[in-house]
Amino acid sequence: MSRLEAFTVRKYVTSQGEEKSAWTKLGVAFPHSNGTGYSVQLDAIPAPTIKDGKASYEIVLRPPMEKDDKQQRGNGGPSRAGAPDPDDSIPFARCDLIL
Repeated sequence: MSRLEAFTVRKYVTSQGEEKSAWTKLGVAFPHSNGTGYSVQLDAIPAPTIKDGKASYEIVLRPPMEKDDKQQRGNGGPSRAGAPDPDDSIPFARCDLIL
């Protein structure tokens, strides 16, 4: 198997009440040469989801899409079309990094 792309998926509701998914690419996963596993290279880390008081991090691995492949777009696959509408209210928290 070839490399896989790593994503995180965030569900949100548009101002029209429609539930959508926003896909954010986090990195890639490469198969080991002996076929027994994968090495994952992350360029970003997903935000945690809190369930039952515990933080969990979900990463989805999928085969890369061709640039002109529209097969998965619009039905749960990664695409720029899954980004939130600009008029959606999205809460942001400020985070200062002190080195």
